[in-house]
Amino acid sequence: MTMTYNIAATNHSFSLADPIKAGAANTVPFSLFHMTLDAANAMASKRATVLADSDLTGPGKERRLLPVFQVAWAVLCASYIRLAEIDAATEKREAALHQVPKLDPTHSACAVEDAECRSVWRSMPLSERTKIMEAMGRDPEAGQRYLRLQVAVLRAPMPVLAPHEAAWFADQWRLSKRLGNPGEALAIDAAKDASSWSFRGHGFLQGVIAGISGWSRVELLNWLVLDPIRIGAAAALGFGVMEVAAAKQQAAARKA
Repeated sequence: MTMTYNIAATNHSFSLADPIKAGAANTVPFSLFHMTLDAANAMASKRATVLADSDLTGPGKERRLLPVFQVAWAVLCASYIRLAEIDAATEKREAALHQVPKLDPTHSACAVEDAECRSVWRSMPLSERTKIMEAMGRDPEAGQRYLRLQVAVLRAPMPVLAPHEAAWFADQWRLSKRLGNPGEALAIDAAKDASSWSFRGHGFLQGVIAGISGWSRVELLNWLVLDPIRIGAAAALGFGVMEVAAAKQQAAARKA
């Protein structure tokens, strides 16, 4: 199921997954989307009013509309920046959930135990290792029984397994940690879903704002670099690091 959003005084419209079904409703990313949607609608309505004003000349209309366009772009930038902050916080939560216990350098016995676990694993015949891996993959409880082995492998001071085995252990560890704290795992998934939905919506709104304002990429970037905060939205708006650096140099040269 999808929802269609129409932009005031234009033929622009776009569809997104139902925010309730997508898990986005009543979240901060959902509010950010609607804030930007309101800004786009306000811009479109104001533009239609200004263009219909026969008392204004062409240049007069441009002057009247410039701050209107700037407000819409500023709101979009602010939303992108806030979404990036939310994503960073979610990534931090996920990293904490999946974190492998660190080896205390003062606990030499634990380090010896780690080494013994890895040695036993490497000494097993391939068929036996495969059997254990298959059991862990089939049964989450089996994975829980081999947590000590997983920890020993994942915090090895240097690679001790074939790349495919190391990757498998990393995946199995993440699954084990999610099963060990399902509430946090589901909350992280929900946060990701809401942010993804909002980001898709903002992508559509970016196209709407760009189309109505008529700003080129160069005009947009030159405006972005004038503010140290809104330039934080450059990547989300599609600008690369080199593009931003060049625009900053040009802006500095114009001031000189």
